[in-house]
Amino acid sequence: ACNLKKGSFYYYFKGKEEIMMEALQMALNFFREKVFVIAQQNELTAPERLEKMLKKHSRIVSEKKLGCLFGKMSLEIGHE
Repeated sequence: ACNLKKGSFYYYFKGKEEIMMEALQMALNFFREKVFVIAQQNELTAPERLEKMLKKHSRIVSEKKLGCLFGKMSLEIGHE
């Protein structure tokens, strides 16, 4: 999408593992700010909070057509 060649990444990252760790950290921060904060909304019941979190997650992965980052990464990692 940004017209970078694969080798360009390795100017900034030591290897695939470092790229993956950065992507996971960014995803975790995003989910903390956008999804997990819903768990602290004490004016809602626990089932309401869970439902709201699941709906928010679903919108993120489906509307933006991102898919599940964690699922995609687990497929890339393989089984060791």
